[in-house]
Amino acid sequence: MKNLLRKLVNNEVDKVPSDGIVDLSAYSGKVGVALTPMRPIGAIDFGGVRVEAVSYGGEFLDAGTSVIVTETVDNKLFVRRYDANKPKAN
Repeated sequence: MKNLLRKLVNNEVDKVPSDGIVDLSAYSGKVGVALTPMRPIGAIDFGGVRVEAVSYGGEFLDAGTSVIVTETVDNKLFVRRYDANKPKAN
C-alpha cells in the first residue's frame, strides 16, 4: 500500500491525506493513457495525475495505450484497453 501511495501522484506529496489513505474509487470509468508499459502493473496519466494501476486479466499493454478504469478493488485500480469508437459499458 505504501509503495502505491509513493507512486500514486507524480511526487505531489501534498495531495496525499495525512492518514495516508487515498480513495481511488473516484477514478472508476475514467479514461487515461498508459505512461509506462503495463506488465501488468504500470503508471497511467489521468489529465496530468500519475496513478499506478493493474491491467485487467494481466494483459500486457504498451505505453501510450488508452485505458479505462473498470473497477477498484482493495483501493487498486484495474484498467482495460479503451477504444474511443466503442461506447463505455455501464
